[in-house]
Amino acid sequence: MRTFKRIAAVTVLVLLALAAWLGWLYQRSTADYPVPTPPKPVATPLVPLVPSSAPAPGDRVLVVLVFDGLSARSIASVPTPNFARLAAEGSHTGAMLPVYPTLSMPNHFSLSTGCYPEHHGIISNRFIDPELGLYEHEKGDASWLLGCEPINVVAERQGMRSAILGWVGATLAVKAGRRALASIVDEYRPPLPSIAERTERVLELLAKPAAERPRLIVAYNNEPDTSLHAHGFAAEPARAAMRAADAAVGQVLQALEQPALRGHAALIVTSDHGMLDAVSHINVERILRNADIDATFTGDGATAHVHLRDPGTRDAALAKLQGHAHVTAFSPERPPAYARLGKSKRLGDLVIQTKPGDYVFDRGMWPKHLRWAAIYGSEVLSGRRLAGMHGYPPDTPGVQSVFYAWGAGIARRAKLDGMQAVDVHPTMAAWLGITPGAPMDGQARNELFPPVPAAESGDAGVPP
Repeated sequence: MRTFKRIAAVTVLVLLALAAWLGWLYQRSTADYPVPTPPKPVATPLVPLVPSSAPAPGDRVLVVLVFDGLSARSIASVPTPNFARLAAEGSHTGAMLPVYPTLSMPNHFSLSTGCYPEHHGIISNRFIDPELGLYEHEKGDASWLLGCEPINVVAERQGMRSAILGWVGATLAVKAGRRALASIVDEYRPPLPSIAERTERVLELLAKPAAERPRLIVAYNNEPDTSLHAHGFAAEPARAAMRAADAAVGQVLQALEQPALRGHAALIVTSDHGMLDAVSHINVERILRNADIDATFTGDGATAHVHLRDPGTRDAALAKLQGHAHVTAFSPERPPAYARLGKSKRLGDLVIQTKPGDYVFDRGMWPKHLRWAAIYGSEVLSGRRLAGMHGYPPDTPGVQSVFYAWGAGIARRAKLDGMQAVDVHPTMAAWLGITPGAPMDGQARNELFPPVPAAESGDAGVPP
């Protein structure tokens, strides 16, 4: 009996010591990450925009469907007769160059503003602003812009009513709450509508009388990106999302051919980036520790911004990372040509880039019960968490996005070689007949707009 009591006592002490160690480990892995951020504001009602009292001349109506993660590879994965019709009767490219990094938020803001991240300031899906705090994916509020104007702001300023359905740049945080930046705003709010539900909303707006109908309608869809991340290209969810996207295009085409819109309406279908098959989850925090680099980082997709505790160690840290087997790195002061990130305080001291297919998440994105693995796990974590990923340099095969244009005044099969995400804003503005925003990095693709012979009607470019 005495021996049993001794064993039980030792066992209790061991368990208590283990619990204390695990508690310390948990505190260590969750503390001081990321940097302190301002408290989240209390939800406030959206203040409607007062439409301009001087409507823009003309009657053109532009619908823009934005499909997150859509690429030529996805379009080719299932029969897509409506995308084929867009290509045959309008103009398109399956190789539009995104901005770096090829992540959602930098590219959505570049599509909307026509600017590179160096000017609009959205340098990643996740970064730290010294004054505003932590920026996380899906924050589409225009308050985070450092410069440049969303297309809806440009349109509204010139008297053109717009509708922004779930896309970026629709609202602005002000002292009184949030101010709408479009005449009609459907905010990005989970659970997100399906492609079919979003399309119904577009059709509802198109069916309004001309005096009430917005002249610019931009509708965001989170597919096929969500399904590709979770399941990959070959899986049925991604294929189903692609079929739904094609059906949505068909419905909008049918609506634009109705007598009330035919001859003065157009459709643009575009995306923020393509997608690669995922390979490995790279543990950047472990890499930094093994290399004796004293730093924190924010990372998502294929890039990470490293914030050194002593900026004077940057050159030494850069040399260690550039010679690493799993990642490379560059200094924002000497970036590669494709990295138009600028010089704001949002950038890290170094930027880490993974190899194509590999990806990173900073510890702040991990489940709390697993964060210890970021510190004590291996540099390449076992078990593939995702099936698809993006964020690589824009010329990486597979991450290019798509652009389709169809309708009144749109050329058939114009050559759109070299088109970039920043060209979308000025191209939309040119078709609508308004002045693009400023500053502006992109250029209108005027080859889309052939001269209309005087003898022809306003139906130019619209299939008979």
